[in-house]
Amino acid sequence: MLEWRTHALHLGVSRDALSLVLHDRRSAAWRVLGTTSLPEHQDEAFMPAVRDAVHHLLSAHAPRRATLDVVFDDRLARLWMTTPPVGATRLSDIQGAAALRFATLFGETAALWKIVGDWQVRHPFCTAALPRAWVDTLVVTAQACQIPVIGIAPHFVSAWNRWQRQCRTPGWFALRHEQRMRLGITHGAHMHLRAMHEISVPPVADMRWLSQTVSQTSVLLGVAPATTLHLCGDMPEAGSAGAASLEVHALAPLAKRHAEDWHPSAILATGGALA
Repeated sequence: MLEWRTHALHLGVSRDALSLVLHDRRSAAWRVLGTTSLPEHQDEAFMPAVRDAVHHLLSAHAPRRATLDVVFDDRLARLWMTTPPVGATRLSDIQGAAALRFATLFGETAALWKIVGDWQVRHPFCTAALPRAWVDTLVVTAQACQIPVIGIAPHFVSAWNRWQRQCRTPGWFALRHEQRMRLGITHGAHMHLRAMHEISVPPVADMRWLSQTVSQTSVLLGVAPATTLHLCGDMPEAGSAGAASLEVHALAPLAKRHAEDWHPSAILATGGALA
C-alpha cells in the first residue's frame, strides 16, 4: 500500500526541539530538512508550538508523494508492561487490563491517552501511550498538508519494531539516546519482551560499565543475566577487559559517522535507523 509514494518523511519530537528528516526509498539516503526549537516546558503551549512548527516544516520542505512517520522522545510518552488477566481471550480483555495498569502506574485518566500494545493473551506485553490530543493534532496537521501519517510511536517502540526481527542471536535489546538507555529484557528464541528498565548513562560509560549495568539489572528484576546485548545507539568505549562475559552487537554501526552533526531530535526521527 502507498508504494507510489517514494519519499518517506520522519518527524522527531523531543522535549526541546523537533526535526523533519527525509528518507528517499530509492537511494536509501537520509537528509535533515529542518529543525525547530520548542518551549522548554511541556505546558499548554507545547502542542500548539509543535503543530505550528510541523505545519511550517511540511509546507516548506515536504516533497510531493510523501508519507510521514512520527517518533516521540520516550520522556514524552508512557511505556510499561501489561500482564493479561487470567482467562483472557478477547482483545477487549487485554485492552482493559492495559488501561487499568496505566491508571495504577501513572495516576492519569486512560481515556485522554492513545494506548497501543503488542497485544498478547498468554504472556506480558509491551504497552505505550501518547496523549490523544497530540496524536490527533499531528494527524490533522499532516493531512492539511496532504501527507498521510503512517505511524506514530515512542522512540523505544519504533527502534524495537525496526530491529527485533534482525537480532538473530537471543539476547537483551538496548536503545541509547543522549544520556539515557532503555533496556528491553527478553526471553526465548523469538526475543519476547518480558520487562523494560531505563537508566541514566554517565558521561564516561565504557564496556565495563555496560556489563555491570546489565548484571545489576538482572539482579534487580530477578532474571538470568544476558550474555548478548543488541545495542541501538552509541557503543561505549572499550575500557577494561571486565566485560568479556557480555557480547555486544552494534545495530546500525555506520550511523555515528552518518549523523555525527545532527541534532538529537533528527537522530530521534529515524526511529533507530540512525542512532
